[in-house]
Amino acid sequence: MDAYPPQIAEALREACRRHIRDAVRRLTVEADALVAAGEDPLVGGWGLRENVLWYLDRHGPLTVRELMAHRTRQAGMGPEPWEGRHRELHHAVFPTAEDLAALYLLLVLSTGLEPECALELSVDCLKNPTRGYVEIEYIKRRRHGSELNRMRVRDGGASTPGGLVRLVLRLTRRARVHAWEESKSALWIYWQDRRGRISGGSRHFRPRHAAGLFCERYDLRDEDGERMAVQLRRLRKTYKAEYYRATKGQLPLLARGHSAEVAAAHYADIPSLRPLHEAAVAEGLTQALEEAVQLRVIPPQREAELRQDTAAAATELDVRPEETKMLMDGEMDLWLSSCRDFFNSPFGTAGQACPVPFWSCLDCSNAVITSRKLPAVLAYLDHLEEQRQGMSAETFSLVHGRTRQRILTQILPAFPDAVITEARAIAEATSPLENLPPLLGGIGSRQ
Repeated sequence: MDAYPPQIAEALREACRRHIRDAVRRLTVEADALVAAGEDPLVGGWGLRENVLWYLDRHGPLTVRELMAHRTRQAGMGPEPWEGRHRELHHAVFPTAEDLAALYLLLVLSTGLEPECALELSVDCLKNPTRGYVEIEYIKRRRHGSELNRMRVRDGGASTPGGLVRLVLRLTRRARVHAWEESKSALWIYWQDRRGRISGGSRHFRPRHAAGLFCERYDLRDEDGERMAVQLRRLRKTYKAEYYRATKGQLPLLARGHSAEVAAAHYADIPSLRPLHEAAVAEGLTQALEEAVQLRVIPPQREAELRQDTAAAATELDVRPEETKMLMDGEMDLWLSSCRDFFNSPFGTAGQACPVPFWSCLDCSNAVITSRKLPAVLAYLDHLEEQRQGMSAETFSLVHGRTRQRILTQILPAFPDAVITEARAIAEATSPLENLPPLLGGIGSRQ
């Protein structure tokens, strides 16, 4: 089972936040004002909405039959205006299943708590609040029994997990007074219109069904464009996937509360994280290649020292002593570098000529860069900058990014500014790019 794609998860979160804002306004500001404005309908009559809500606040839910049975002797004060509006009246003061679904979904998406553990949270699940954090105490069912666990989460406004739990407690406060005894200690309680009572907890609150109604209300769609059917376990995987991305694939952090094997098998090895893993492998291979390439850059002062010490030159350049003079004098030069052994390339078969194009010299362990090659290197860098203007950033990075970075970070910093200035003047005077093939900007490219 995969995590929800980021855009689907964000749409679900936004719908939850929107619904929660509406529920807070309805169950606090509006409900409190209406209840405060009402009076006992046995005195003031059942024809005023605020009176009915006053009664529900004081005495709890009414069945349709009970509501319609209430009569007073005063004309025009009966319950007739509320025929067919039984649910509307109760929803004005008591939370609905959809209200709880929005809070429940957002809590799981914000904490990664197991859906069944979140469902069994109690009213006193918040423990040890301190410095913007709080612990959520929950029951984890295992094959060998149940155990109490705690999760440390951020605590503050309604955007934090601790704040969400406190908001649930606030929105269910009025309903909790009239809840069935077996549900009073449950965090998730609401008015059940079919049973006409207030209950909840794991026995009576069905978050998946409520989430279905919630998704229908907000027309939420899945990856295939179909009406979204929330799978609760995907919520936890979504949180884990987002956490894994945020920590850049740190499996030990993902494994909190699990063994590393479980975390890897159930939460890291999912389709939505494969691009992250593939990118990490590619980055690792690139880094390994860069570390493996021992590009030899010889500054002028060191070059002069090596010319005086054949043994040291042979050791540093990893060539036979008799080859050091040839290498230093340019007899083994290619276009961008000198080559220690053109017929023993790491990119080809020993004994055969190097099969790769000249720009691969800068990624080759056979390359030796001296000040003699700087004009060509600088001219090629200018050529890369021109190419960069006509290519997308992604394409340029893929084709030329590593070569450009190597020139800027490994080659040029090894030479004094005066040497680089002289090399640039030589490059501008001799136009070394004319030696490039036509397709790469050399002779014939503009004909």
